[in-house]
Order: sequence, then C-alpha cells, then structure tokens
Amino acid sequence: MLDITGVQRFGLDYHDDVPELWSLHEAMVAKQREWWEIVAESPARIIWLCENMTAQLIGPQRFERFYLPSYRVIRELIGDR
Repeated sequence: MLDITGVQRFGLDYHDDVPELWSLHEAMVAKQREWWEIVAESPARIIWLCENMTAQLIGPQRFERFYLPSYRVIRELIGDR
C-alpha cells in the first residue's frame, strides 16, 4: 500500500483514520488472495514473497493489522511446500 499512497500520505491517512485508506486496503487484500490462490494451484516448488517494509516504519501494531492476516492467508493456501 505504501507504493500506492507514499509513506507520508499513508502516515497522515492512517493517523486521521481516512475511510478510503481502509477501502484501498480491503481491495488490495482481496486481490492478493486471488494471486495466492493461483500460486497455490501452481506446480511451483519455490515461491518468493517480496515485501517492501521495514520494522521502523511499520511497527508491531501495523504489522499485526496489515501484514499478519495476509501471511496467515498465504500459509492457509500454500502450507508447507
């Protein structure tokens, strides 16, 4: 999401609890699930999850809110390949 909104805009919108930010987040999560469903059905033996985050920027609370649910979906769909 930071790639779309930029760090400063994300920080301001997050702080102000802007509904469009959460709407964008929900749409991105739904699209990512579609991608991971396709990956889960592929014969690939190696899957690379590329992230653009740093602990200093995200922090534990935002990690739990934005990243952890997606990681759980990936784990659910792909398992222990």
